[in-house]
Amino acid sequence: MRYGMITSFLIKWVAVTAAVWFTSLFFPLHGTMNFGHVLLIGTVISIIGYISDLVISPAANQMVAIVADFVLAALIAYMGNYLLFGMNVTWTFAVILGLIVAGVEIFYHAKFVTAVNRR
Repeated sequence: MRYGMITSFLIKWVAVTAAVWFTSLFFPLHGTMNFGHVLLIGTVISIIGYISDLVISPAANQMVAIVADFVLAALIAYMGNYLLFGMNVTWTFAVILGLIVAGVEIFYHAKFVTAVNRR
């Protein structure tokens, strides 16, 4: 099955936003964010991550792109602590979020990034 860029991005957005929501629900001792923060952080990680997937994946291998997504997710989540009112995030929360997003990205890259890059 062939996936277009819009479908691929929407699946990435849903998966990353679900990962951010999962992290905020199950790790409240390390960070708190409301649903608006979850949507905003998930959208920012998805947009920047999708652009980095288009640039990094053809130039390097998938593992480099997944590590870049981990670092990107952790940094964006931690920066949100300073940029968004009412969001409280520790480094531990940011690293946990980065690990969960990287886990989601492993499956995403296996299915969608290789399909889009083959065109």
